[in-house]
Amino acid sequence: MLDLYNIEFWKGIGPGSTFTLKDKQAIEDSMEKGKGMKGVDYMVKTVCQLTELNGLAQWYLFLLDDPGEMIWVMVKIVEEEIDLRVYFEHPQFESGNRKDMIDYENLWLFMAPDNPETFQYNDLKFTDFVEIEEESGEMLLYKQKGFDEMHCECNMMPVPSGIKDPVATIVEYQAKTACDNPELLLFELGGKDASDGGLIRLMLGCSLGPTEIDVLEA
Repeated sequence: MLDLYNIEFWKGIGPGSTFTLKDKQAIEDSMEKGKGMKGVDYMVKTVCQLTELNGLAQWYLFLLDDPGEMIWVMVKIVEEEIDLRVYFEHPQFESGNRKDMIDYENLWLFMAPDNPETFQYNDLKFTDFVEIEEESGEMLLYKQKGFDEMHCECNMMPVPSGIKDPVATIVEYQAKTACDNPELLLFELGGKDASDGGLIRLMLGCSLGPTEIDVLEA
């Protein structure tokens, strides 16, 4: 039986491993594709291993190989506690660096700078709340969790060309009302030595129970 709550287990999961997702949304996706009420198999494409700079937390982010969506499985480790989640990148949010976000007029991503006329992109702090419009038109409010944005060392497999010892920033948010995807994540990769900042992704997701995921190591 898989020991999904054993930290050592996740250290051995690399690209080419297979995840089978069996949560409610995965089952619904399988049924919509005419494959019946069963889990969906994905191959791991990329692994990001993140460690908060003061050692407060670790994250394993697994990008799954899917032709239609950008799907990530997160394993968050705080001391001996492990939290499993699945995220998808919001289809209406175009990823880009901090300069791109300002150019796209996504100013809502950041707190207002002290001096709007002379700020540097890397000095901007991420917002403490995010509003997302659901398909129904309802607005969902996500509030930043109490530990603020966290800066991390990042190791990637496979190692992308042109990137050496990348850093990352993680910001976690929680929906204030019940919904299918109560977790929101801002994930910025790189940017430490780039004046335009790193690549920012916005993801929505939910927790995974131990019976909602199977893992086959490559």
